[in-house]
Amino acid sequence: MSAYNFQRRFASAIKRGRKRCTIRARRKNGYVPKAGERIKLYTGMRTRGCQLLRQVTVKKVTPILIDETEYFVGRVIIEGRPLPQEIAFETIIKRDGFGSWPEFAAFFKSQHGLPFSGYLIEW
Repeated sequence: MSAYNFQRRFASAIKRGRKRCTIRARRKNGYVPKAGERIKLYTGMRTRGCQLLRQVTVKKVTPILIDETEYFVGRVIIEGRPLPQEIAFETIIKRDGFGSWPEFAAFFKSQHGLPFSGYLIEW
């Protein structure tokens, strides 16, 4: 069973079931979770304050690219298809715990740099 660590700011939304997905970078060992697999969601891993938030079953794993362009705050590409910003906001960004496109884009830019390529893991 795989484990994923989350920043404390997402813990409450995960516990309440409001955050139902995560976007993760590709792992160095090449591991990608599969639909049907159980995963554990934690906050504070590798610290004394480590807390198991939930155990969930993966519903779907989809390749994702997050980019910025000169015309938009951000751009999300799922399985090679760009999503309109309104659809990306409703189907991904809000479900991932962000309140706006700028907040989402700034997070990925600061944490990973853009463009970001990884996986959308839904449970």
